[in-house]
Amino acid sequence: MFTTNPGLEPVVAEELVATLGPVTITPAAPGYLLARAEAPEPVVTAAWPRLRSVQHVLSPLARRTLPDPPSLADVRAAVAELELPALRAARSFRVEAVRVGQHPFTRVEVAQKAGGALVARHGTRVDLSAPEVTVRVDLAGRELLVSLPLTHAPLHTAERPFRQRVGLKRNVAFAAVHLAGLTAPAHIADPFCGSGTILLEAGYAHPNAQLWGSDWVARAAQGTLQNLEHDGFGARAHVQPLDVRAIRDVYPVGRVDAVICNPPFGVQVGRKIKFFGFYRGVLELMKEVLRPGGRLVLLTDRKQAFDDALRHVGGFRRLRALRVETGELAPWLVAVERLSPG
Repeated sequence: MFTTNPGLEPVVAEELVATLGPVTITPAAPGYLLARAEAPEPVVTAAWPRLRSVQHVLSPLARRTLPDPPSLADVRAAVAELELPALRAARSFRVEAVRVGQHPFTRVEVAQKAGGALVARHGTRVDLSAPEVTVRVDLAGRELLVSLPLTHAPLHTAERPFRQRVGLKRNVAFAAVHLAGLTAPAHIADPFCGSGTILLEAGYAHPNAQLWGSDWVARAAQGTLQNLEHDGFGARAHVQPLDVRAIRDVYPVGRVDAVICNPPFGVQVGRKIKFFGFYRGVLELMKEVLRPGGRLVLLTDRKQAFDDALRHVGGFRRLRALRVETGELAPWLVAVERLSPG
């Protein structure tokens, strides 16, 4: 079982097929996919480090649909029915709980109720510091998913020289690169680069592409360059502090294969930006910077304003749009293609 941000399930499915070959995929809950591959288990296990749309890999044990709305008593009753051979053979265990959605209780309370039920059923003692077995209990809406975690930290977490307080998750950045649908791009750009997460994912996905980045905050541009150099992409990186309106003076105008970015949006900046005019200006710039057939992929929680600007500017074809839950927000990941003039 693979976990991701709700909304990114199609990207995970496409990456699994591309990485593992034929795979049978069944949705288990928003952000959770059960997958059965034809490839041998060692091949599947060896492929985990290459999966960039995935957060965690789990070995599923049980799935139960609880009453609506679910209660802690429902959690305990469902877990109490489970026979887990791994706990019969273990001297100690702990429960790691994850709660997704709106519930009148915390994940800690879920862990306590599930742990109590497993102690009563199996008699195995709890050890929170050094357990022999960790049982993961996910409550996603009404779906209760019990598993053994095969990864204990999100895949591809890495310490880099520069981090922002709030940054784009790596797997969401990968999804943005994936939606561009490029095969052998020469130039990929991000004019709102932040800490460089999108450019890093583009660097891994396309080892021959030149990476163009800019941000009006000098510290962000400098940090992006440090991160790209840290991951071995320094020779391909072209990053500098720059207002987005000046990118035509620096970027390879008319030759960029994809602009992939996370421009400003959200409640706080929404008070300062007129989004129709903002997106209209961005799209007019992209018509100059992108080659015919080039792609623009961006995140927005103001999709109506973006769609209105897209119709107003013209010259683009819609490709895909996915609504992605990330933190407390659910922005759209939108991909469009620049049409040939005339």
